[in-house]
Amino acid sequence: MNELLKKIFNNVSSQEEDAIKMFKYVDEEIDKMKEPYMEQFSNKQLEEVKDLMYGTALIAEQEGFRLENIYAVKLLLFYLKMC
Repeated sequence: MNELLKKIFNNVSSQEEDAIKMFKYVDEEIDKMKEPYMEQFSNKQLEEVKDLMYGTALIAEQEGFRLENIYAVKLLLFYLKMC
C-alpha cells in the first residue's frame, strides 16, 4: 500500500468511531470462530491462530481502504470530465 495511504489508514483507524466499532466487531467474530476449537488446542495455539486472523483482517482492511480511495479518485475524475 502506498505509504501515505497507510499513514492515513493507521491514523483514521485509531481515531474514528466507525473504525473502532469495526475492530470490536472483528474481535467478537474471531472469538466466535475460535470457540469450537477451545478444547482441541492449547491457549497458546489459539492465540497464534487469533494473531494470524487479525493479521489477515488488517491486510484486507488496508487493501479495502486503498481500493476505496482509488475508486473515489476515478469517480471524481469521471465527474470532472462530465462537467
